[in-house]
This record gives sequence, structure tokens and C-alpha cells, in this order.
Amino acid sequence: MNQNSRRTALSCAGLLLSLSGGSLPVAAGATAPQLEEIIVTAVETTADASLMAPDAASLLATPGDVNDPLKALLALPGITFGGGDLDAPVVRGSGPADNLFLIDGIPVENLFHELSDSIVSPNVIRTFDLHAAAFAPRYGNVTGGVIDIGLRDPSASERHLKLDLGQLKSGLLLETPVTDSVAVYGSYRRNLAHLFLEEFERGNDALVFRMPRSDDYSGRLIWRGNHTALTLTALGAWDRTEEVARESNLSAVLGEEETRQLDARAVGFRSQLSEHTELAVTLSHSDIDTHRRQVNGSFIRRQAQVLALRSELSHTAGRHQLAAGVNLARGDNRLDFRGSVPLCDRLEQNCGGVFAAVPARFDATLRNTELYAGDRIAISDRLHLGLGLHAAEDHFLDQRFIEPRADVFYRATHQWELYARAGQHHVAPQPQELLILNLLADRQQSERSTQALIGQRWDRADGWRLQTEIWFKDFERTELIGTGLQRAFEGETYGLDILLARPIGSRFYGWAALSFSDGSVSDRSRGLEVDNRFAPPVSATVAATYAFDHGWKLGAKYRFQSGDPFTPLAGMTADPDTGAPLPLFGEPFSERLGDYSRLDIRVEKTSQYGFGEVLYYVDILNVVDRENAARRRYPLRGAGTVLADDEEGIPFFVAVGINFSFQGL
Repeated sequence: MNQNSRRTALSCAGLLLSLSGGSLPVAAGATAPQLEEIIVTAVETTADASLMAPDAASLLATPGDVNDPLKALLALPGITFGGGDLDAPVVRGSGPADNLFLIDGIPVENLFHELSDSIVSPNVIRTFDLHAAAFAPRYGNVTGGVIDIGLRDPSASERHLKLDLGQLKSGLLLETPVTDSVAVYGSYRRNLAHLFLEEFERGNDALVFRMPRSDDYSGRLIWRGNHTALTLTALGAWDRTEEVARESNLSAVLGEEETRQLDARAVGFRSQLSEHTELAVTLSHSDIDTHRRQVNGSFIRRQAQVLALRSELSHTAGRHQLAAGVNLARGDNRLDFRGSVPLCDRLEQNCGGVFAAVPARFDATLRNTELYAGDRIAISDRLHLGLGLHAAEDHFLDQRFIEPRADVFYRATHQWELYARAGQHHVAPQPQELLILNLLADRQQSERSTQALIGQRWDRADGWRLQTEIWFKDFERTELIGTGLQRAFEGETYGLDILLARPIGSRFYGWAALSFSDGSVSDRSRGLEVDNRFAPPVSATVAATYAFDHGWKLGAKYRFQSGDPFTPLAGMTADPDTGAPLPLFGEPFSERLGDYSRLDIRVEKTSQYGFGEVLYYVDILNVVDRENAARRRYPLRGAGTVLADDEEGIPFFVAVGINFSFQGL
């Protein structure tokens, strides 16, 4: 994009105001419209808070997602993956490290296991929101996307036992009231896929990716008082992955094992202080342990303890819905390593880094303070305006931010809505990068971004919905690469997302999602500009399910995405000092891998028995067994050579399972 185009886009961005999901304030005698971002399921409702919200339930049985509604989010418009279907989500041109994941107010660094299945059981999910750009004032330290999950409360009236037995994952949920005011549930799941499929890689790839192993758990106890609720929540996840050399003579050079562990607990308080005032507070503590070990003796281990407080006070006064809150976070981090810790250049394939011949250690405390306030004004029954401000301080980087946010909503007809949103945002470098560059903290900066979108939603009486959004993000950041080289990046990304959907409730339901995006990243000082690898030109998903009589359902999902860009290998040279082989790369990210394409099919049968309900299902993943090449790497091979090695996605796999739901025990 040239400078004139850039100025035009930024000028338009100032006019593109939008709206976050949720209810609007109610003018006297009016009905509050229910609003959603392009994929937001947590619409305000007075339904039983111990049950999954209807919109969330509609994603539960998506073909290919094996009863994981959060995984279905990855097939919705604006959401792609940067390097294959096993990688973290990429949201509208921002990197996977730029996202914010919240589970009932608990910030977590990764919401997904290594197979892209979520670390939260669907049996305990109440709602989940996906905010893809220009977020509401309550969200800070994020430029990518926000996935905000709400857990359901334990049932106050009935005991439940759910038992899930499947080839990919098995687990159980036990739920029971304790007294009239106290109830509790607990859930545990284990990945069993490694018992049926040992490895992913095929062909002549140097590295073989073994099937990951994982566990997760979640539990909640609630005390319900008069207009007040107190919750105790615990959740955690464990993952282990392993890559080994295909050839035995390389087993001492290639291969690594990684384990990740999360254990979190939280106290939540919700109170209806008055007819028009509510208070919500969550205090959480998390233990994080990530350990990567290479066969040559190198390792990287990061341990962290994170204490976080998230709070919000909301008040409705006439045509105004006011909200204000405080978010605090403190993370005590320790990084131990030996060998090389890579720090990759965003504009090039190769990575610099820090090297330690003997074990080394870095410690740092990362602290953030956020304050926000907003007012949503019902100017008329049709027109609503939201104004907000997000203020933040990064104590480690000694940076302060004042970020305005605004949105507008207009109901043109009973079925047609127009909305827009704009705001300023920032995201700090990842903790591992901050730890490595601890001594250079005064030279590091958070990434800053101006974001905007404009959209429309049309709802037909028969349930069909057509929603489109045009969005824009820019960013700028100064970062350090390896030896202290400082580089100023800037760039912009823009796109169009289209969603045609019919929710569950009739025989036929599903959605079609289509996204177009483009963008670039540049270093003006060096005259270097490359395509944004996180903005695939085209991505599309079609998912459909038909419900037959007697509890039978048949569904299919097809996913397409443009191939991931990569930097080609031009040749080899040798380090002048050590003689070690060094690769010579071509133009950064100038070529693309083959397009990603995958078809999944699901068949299920629901039967009712005296003890409860049983669901039988078969998920056929990657029906045509397509070899979808993901991210390209260049590992060292024998005889001092470096050749390409492509990570692969999920191969053909049949997942059979049966879910028992016992009620009224």
C-alpha cells in the first residue's frame, strides 16, 4: 500500500466505528437489541446459567471437531492458522502470539492442546466470544483476537454424570448439588490418539512428529446467596510432544521433546448491588511450566507464576449503560537454557538468538496495570453510540498507553443492522523474548495498532443470517533481534469476511464462511517489504449438518486456505570462524506452499434410555488423506547439509466415540 493509499485508509478508519457483542442500554419504553460481532456467542440471556448457551451448543457437533465447540471457532471467517491445522489461531492478520485467551476471567497463554483441541471440556462451557478486531475497552494487551470463555455454573437441582469414550479423547464429568446454596462439578479428560496413530509425517521429511499426548481438568464450586454468587474454579492442562529423526544416523543431531503444563485456580465474585448496578471480580493464580529439550543436550525451560485481577462495575442510568474496571497482572518468570534461544526476524526466515555453552538463567517480574471506562448511549431506539477509554501501564517496559475506543450501531429495519467500531491497541513482546532481552528492556517497545471495521447483519425470519465485515489493522513496533540489532517495523492488513449461517433448531443447519485478506510488513530504513504471512489471500469453510428422524445426523465440513508463504533456500555456505554450514536464503517469504484443503465427515446417533441419553458418533478426519504441508523449516542434515522439512497437518483418521449422559442420579 503506498503512502496516499495508507493515508486514505487511516482517514476512513477514523470513521469506521463499531460495536462489541452484548446488550445495549434500554431507552424508556424500548427493547434492547441483541448484538453480535461476526462470531460472538455470548449474547445476554436470562436462561439457566448452569446450561450451555444455545449459540454455543450449535457449534458443538461440527464435523471434524470431535465435540469441541472451541475448535469450531477456527473454521469461522477471519480466523486462519499460521502454519497448519495444528498451529495456534491467527486472527485477521495478527500473529498467534498477539491473541488474548480468557477462561472465566483467568488469562491463559494457550487455549489449545497440540492437536488444536481446547483445554476446556465442552461439558463445562457456558458461552464463548470471539472478538476479531477493534476490541471493547475491557480488553487490553492484545492486537490479534480475543477468545473469552465463560464457564457454566454447577446445577443446583440435579446430579449429573457424563462419560465420554473416544479414540481421540476420553473423559468424565461429575456434578452434584451439596446444599440448597452450594453445588460443585469436576471434569477430567485424556487424549488417547497416540494409541491409534503413532506419527504424522510421511515421505522423506527429516523429522517425524509423534502423536501428542495431553490431559486437562476443570472444576467449579459455587455458593449462591441473595443476588450474590461466589465461585471457586480450578483448571489445568498438560501436553507432551516429540519430534524424532527419521534416519537413525541423525538421531544424535535432530529431535526434541517439549512438555507444557498449566495449573490455575480462581475466586470469582458476582453481585447485583442494586436494580441497575452489578459488580464482577475474579482473582486468579496460575502456574506455567514449559520445557523443551533437544537431543544434543540443549534445552529451554520457562517457569512462571501469574497473579491476575479482573474486575468490572456496570450501572444503567436512563439511556446510559456505564462500565468501568481494573485489570492487574503480575508474572514472576524464570528462564533456564543451554544452547541457542532463537529470536526470529519477522521479515526474514533466519533467526538470531542468544547462545550459552553452559546452563544460564534469566529472571524477571512482568507487571501490567489497566484501567478502562465506557458509556453506551441509546440516542434513539434505532441508534446507539459507545465511547470508551483504555489506559494501561507496562511497568517492565516503562510504557504508558491511553487508547480511545468507539462504536456505533444502527438498526435500519427489524431484520437489518449496521455497525462499526474503531480503536487503538497494543501488545507487549512475549515473556520469553522479554526475559532474554532483559538488560535491554529500555530499548524494547510494545506493538501499537489502530484497528477499525464496518459491518452489516441481515436476519431472515426462517433463521438464515448473512453477515459481512470489512476490517483494517495497522501496526508499528521496534524490536531487537538476537545480538541487539534494532529494527523498526510497520505494516497494515485489511480484509473482507462473509458469513452465511443457519443456526441449529431445524433439520438443516450450518454455515459458509469466506475471507479475503492482504497486507505487508516493512522496514523502511532498509527498504525491505514482504507480504504479511498471517494474511492468507483466501480462506473458506463450508459446514453443513442434516438431522434425520430417530436421532440420526449427517454432517460435513470442507476447509480451504491459501498456502503459507516461506523463504526459499538458495544454497549453502560456511561460517568463516567455525566452518559450520550456513544456509543462504532467497527473497523473504517470496514463495508459497501448496494450498491447504481438508474434508471431514461426521455421523452421529442420539438415543434416549431410562437412565439418560447416549450419543454415538464417527468423525472421519481428512477424508481424502490429503498431505497438507504447513510451515517450512530447514533443519541440519547429515554431511553438513540443510534441506527443507515441511510440517504436516492431520492425516486420514477415523475417530469413533460414545458419550453417556446420566441424569437424576
